[in-house]
Amino acid sequence: MRHSPPVIPLSNSSKTPAFISSAKRIQSRITGRVIVFVVFCTLTLYLWIFWRELDIRIHLTKKLPTPSTTENGRQEGSLGYNVVVAGADTNATTAAKNVVDVIVVTEAPTSRTQEMGAPGSEPGGLVISDTPQIKELEASKDESYYKLGSTVPLEFQYELASFINTSFPSSTQLPLRESLDAYFHLTRDIEGPRTTQRPPPMVDYKHIWQTSKKPDRDWGNWAWHNAKWEMHMLNDTDAAMWVQDHFGGTHIETLWDDLPAGILRADVLRYLLIFMYGGVYSDTDTICLKSIEKWGTSAELWKDGDGWLPLSSKAHTSEDAKQALGPPSFIVGIEADFSHRADWQLSWSRPIQIAQWTFAGAPHHPILLDVISRIASATSRVREWSTDRDARVETLRREGRIGDAKALARIPLYDNGSNGGHFSVLEWTGPGAFTDAVFRYLEARYNFTWRELPKLEKPLRVGDVVILPITGFSPGVKGAKAIYDPMAMVQHKFYGSWKGVDS
Repeated sequence: MRHSPPVIPLSNSSKTPAFISSAKRIQSRITGRVIVFVVFCTLTLYLWIFWRELDIRIHLTKKLPTPSTTENGRQEGSLGYNVVVAGADTNATTAAKNVVDVIVVTEAPTSRTQEMGAPGSEPGGLVISDTPQIKELEASKDESYYKLGSTVPLEFQYELASFINTSFPSSTQLPLRESLDAYFHLTRDIEGPRTTQRPPPMVDYKHIWQTSKKPDRDWGNWAWHNAKWEMHMLNDTDAAMWVQDHFGGTHIETLWDDLPAGILRADVLRYLLIFMYGGVYSDTDTICLKSIEKWGTSAELWKDGDGWLPLSSKAHTSEDAKQALGPPSFIVGIEADFSHRADWQLSWSRPIQIAQWTFAGAPHHPILLDVISRIASATSRVREWSTDRDARVETLRREGRIGDAKALARIPLYDNGSNGGHFSVLEWTGPGAFTDAVFRYLEARYNFTWRELPKLEKPLRVGDVVILPITGFSPGVKGAKAIYDPMAMVQHKFYGSWKGVDS
């Protein structure tokens, strides 16, 4: 008889085998540790990024003195210039601050011409300067507001002669050096058989120069007041051809070709034209109020000639300054006088700034040679910065910092008054450079400094240069007299056509 195997009753809950339970516990522990490791790495990365940004900010803070404590660190023979990031894209500016060497941050002028007496608009952003510039105006009595270079006459003359030899056509070098020597030996404070040589009068060179994209522009009051003067209007094509014809194969042509914008070339062109031919340059947004022959004829002699006018001529100065000195060889006008304000740098390049929308000069004047030399020096440095910037952008891309690379590449090279570019037109080719050249010549030649000019109300004669008060070239603005005043020579309409010019 067969017996069936006993039936083993199954319980409702069966136990998991021991080896399966152990494996799940091990898996759970590994998963937990991986999660902890990932969280730790993430937190470490964020802390590293935070530390890096904090370290950069601390480093920059240590290197950035306030505007009231900076000094003029410019080395003799070099040209300091502002690097402007005003108004640039916020992300681009932030990235650039992390990848561009920064030394000084100050406030920048935001316009090339502003209404006189107004405190100026709010600063457009940061100015990164490779040369410390300014101290509190009322706390310092030095000349650090201006980047003059050496004002020792022989050193100044040698520097300009060297620039002639390296930059101008060989056929013009000897005449230019002879003219330079004549300007620096116009008068001597001695008596004796030496003949005193007078400077060439500006009014002997009857040319009026303007530049415009419209060749059929009406000369208006310029022609009416100056019937005997020749009118010259150059457009972009004319200017390029003139530079090529006169300076082809020289450093001057290289300078012209290296300038990245029309506004920069327009500045250089006005200096070159007057330097080569003499006469008057004036922007197209100006109106001539009086004949050029009347400019500066009522000028008073600085210190009545003491210390700079030859002894043989001083006896005549009280009777007739024109007989003693002859007509001036250079005429400029004050654009702005904020020397009484400690915050002048918020709106202007210099506490007393010279206008360069209108000026007059005889050929080969050292002032124009110096400003051209300054622009050449600045352009060389800008070229170096641009090359370095491109290399930095490529390095950032290789490092995977694509955002930083794009931000740095987006920053425009120059600031045209509206695009927040990197280098200030005002300092590169504009009134900042021109003002420095004027005051350098006056100090080197006649020991005259800008501190003699605050609140100038009448034309002033310093050697071969006449300086007009603000009313001379800017009548009607706040702080100046009306356009019908006897001292008003040219009215500037302040159209600001230089802004936004990129070609």
